[in-house]
Amino acid sequence: RAVVDERCWGVSALQPSAMFTTSWRAGLSSEPEPPQPSHSDLVALEYGVEALPCLLLLAPDGQRCLAMASPLEAAAAGGVEALLGRSVPELQLLRKQRAEQQGVRELMGHVPALYAASAAQMLHHEGIRLVVWQVEGCLKAAVNVQLAETAAAAGAKRHDAFQGYGSRAVPLLRQLLRAGGASDEGVAALRSDAPAIAFVSDQGHRCTDPTVGARGRLSEAAVREVARKLVRRVANEVGVGAEALEGHVRWYHSFLSPAAPRLAESDPRRGRREWSREYARPSPGQLHHAMEESGVPPAATLLVSYDDRDEAAADAAGVSSIRIEQLCMSPAPLSQLRRPGASGGGMAAPDAFVPR
Repeated sequence: RAVVDERCWGVSALQPSAMFTTSWRAGLSSEPEPPQPSHSDLVALEYGVEALPCLLLLAPDGQRCLAMASPLEAAAAGGVEALLGRSVPELQLLRKQRAEQQGVRELMGHVPALYAASAAQMLHHEGIRLVVWQVEGCLKAAVNVQLAETAAAAGAKRHDAFQGYGSRAVPLLRQLLRAGGASDEGVAALRSDAPAIAFVSDQGHRCTDPTVGARGRLSEAAVREVARKLVRRVANEVGVGAEALEGHVRWYHSFLSPAAPRLAESDPRRGRREWSREYARPSPGQLHHAMEESGVPPAATLLVSYDDRDEAAADAAGVSSIRIEQLCMSPAPLSQLRRPGASGGGMAAPDAFVPR
């Protein structure tokens, strides 16, 4: 048993059923209906066993047979170890292939962190002091408002709005925000040189969009609650204190949908920027307000964008932009940086920034 555990994926001792015979496989049976095969019969057919009973030794991948023999043949050969000796070269090759595959998987696991380090150096090289994130599409699903505050609470739930969206940005945010090593465990303080962070969102359009039905309509309070949960989720994923990140991130919500009528003169919300037309991208109101409150000029501001509306807003505000996948999933993000008014990446592709 110890030899099998160490050198095989598994062992099957197959016994024939009383009814199922190889005549069915050969198409020689005269019975109108085949009998119900046993598990041993099915395994025997899968691996091409000609006669039962049989001792079957399977390769580590579980897909190939290393050795097969009748009980008498196995005994005559000297047992399981002697049978395996016939297939040692194949077994060694399979183990080598599995080790190489595991090495590739481990290497790929480091790629996001390397891309994040490259992006962080690019931001430092460009003198970026304010990073504006378009929330819907970059940090969460556009429509989904189901959001767990921690990764553990989310688990593998498919309905969690952060999964598959914000997870792309986590390695870069760790580089930008977390003091100490980006790969360290536990909760760390914010970096003293962390850039200012602004989140711009149009989730609030579901408060006023006339095309949204009653079931999809949100209140202003509900929109702000989703925003609160998102910041806490980012803090949990990045490994910084939730309260510290809440104090560092500024939110800029747009509540008045472009499809909604303007607010009445008497509406008390009319004087608030968040309820103005100028706050809805492609208008640049959110970006202007973020730069105003952060005290950062357009030349030192970057918008992490999701679609053409975001890029149009960046153009109108005079700031550079870059798509989320180009910033977080490219070895040379500087080549993808979109300067104001450009139709695409504003520079020829340089060598990737190499993390020190």
